[in-house]
Amino acid sequence: MNKIEPTHLMNYFNRSLFFPITIICLVTFLLSYLNENISAFIGIFIACWLFLRAKPDAIIGLFILYLIKYNFYIIADISSMSAMNDRELIRDVLVIAGFPVNVPTLACGFITIRVFWEIFQSPKTFYGKVPKIILNLWLIAFIPALIGFFWGYILHNENWTRGLRFLMISGSFFYGFIFVKNWPKEGSRVLIKLLIPFVTVMLFLMNFAIYWSHHGFLFIAIGGAFSFYLLFLNGINNKILGFILLILVLRYSTLSSITIIGIGILSIVFSFFANVHKIGGKKIGNKILKAIPNLLLIFSLIFTFSIAYLGYYLDISFFNIDSSETTSFSDRVIYKTIADRLPFWFAAFEQIVSGPYLIVPSGRILFVNTVFYGMDYEWIVGAHNVFLESIRNTGLFVGLIIISIYIFALKENINVIVKSNDKILKTLSAAILGVGLSGMTTGDFPADMTVGFFIWSLAGVSSGLYLNSKPNQINI
Repeated sequence: MNKIEPTHLMNYFNRSLFFPITIICLVTFLLSYLNENISAFIGIFIACWLFLRAKPDAIIGLFILYLIKYNFYIIADISSMSAMNDRELIRDVLVIAGFPVNVPTLACGFITIRVFWEIFQSPKTFYGKVPKIILNLWLIAFIPALIGFFWGYILHNENWTRGLRFLMISGSFFYGFIFVKNWPKEGSRVLIKLLIPFVTVMLFLMNFAIYWSHHGFLFIAIGGAFSFYLLFLNGINNKILGFILLILVLRYSTLSSITIIGIGILSIVFSFFANVHKIGGKKIGNKILKAIPNLLLIFSLIFTFSIAYLGYYLDISFFNIDSSETTSFSDRVIYKTIADRLPFWFAAFEQIVSGPYLIVPSGRILFVNTVFYGMDYEWIVGAHNVFLESIRNTGLFVGLIIISIYIFALKENINVIVKSNDKILKTLSAAILGVGLSGMTTGDFPADMTVGFFIWSLAGVSSGLYLNSKPNQINI
């Protein structure tokens, strides 16, 4: 079992640029309360440097640069807060020549440039970690994605950058291996000091309804997973912190959406089996760890397209379900599936099957029939499903490549959670699986710019650090 050694870990933080970077990024964010545009421009230059530098001491700084002042407020209803969509979360964005100028949007390009550079200048970074065919297909996919990008711009689609953003964010998984290349000798223990204090603070703010952004989905997953890691460590301080994280995650999840409930439950369950092998023995525990996420991944794909196809047989406009009357968990699931998600999934499915198929204009409007918005309501935010949203925004070729990268990333993290002896990596992979499996099914945030980079780069970090500890193991 991994032990937290404060002295050795602090040596790393003292010799790295962690403290200066974090302070600079925090000051840049606070500047937004005085002048948003100046803060945005400074943040963009800092983000560019940090992304091209690609060192793990910048992870918390990057989290902070993604924050906007509108993420912080005081409201009473947690469920309303966590249900806010992209349009409500991003306000007063500076736009130049029709292009949004902010850190999350431009960071997609910085990430891609850095991955491109690594592929062409140092391809050994990915040897034995990512199949060459996946990297090559990802590179080729930029040709149709760029065509769709400009096509959407010419048509004045409001969300015209989304298709290219999705492809760029999928490269965050590859970026994680660049982090690993620059990882300190202290190994996975650095993740504890990097993530847990920051995540704990953000979970407190979320529970007091002071903070929300799409990063909250990942914070729930990390908090839920590492609660069990800490609970099973020696030392009363570790157990207290683990208990606090568990309470924060459970309280927030039970008061929030089905998506967050799923993230919280899955991350906790996977972490429990990853950290405890006493029940049924190690072999049985590993079989459970391998079987459940694989089955859930298959179920997610089948469930998505099955529910979407139901739209041909059900008159969605007559599904007038009152959300205030959905008190039980089963009622909430039915409400979420039929009254909430089905209209968007069916509209996206219809758009996909109606063509064009290989290259599509990015950011097309969805015409949704729902009792909440009426008939043929123009919806621009997205289909609330990564599989459908990736294909409808980028076409079959690019969309299937994006989905394949995410499936590969999830399966690699299943491999970590089953085979690794490093409890920290197993726990991190539990968090990735929790937010990935639940989030990709009922939302599209895992593939978009706000939190997508952090989910998939951490997935690459976990897989990369594990493979580095197994030099003879090659995944092709």
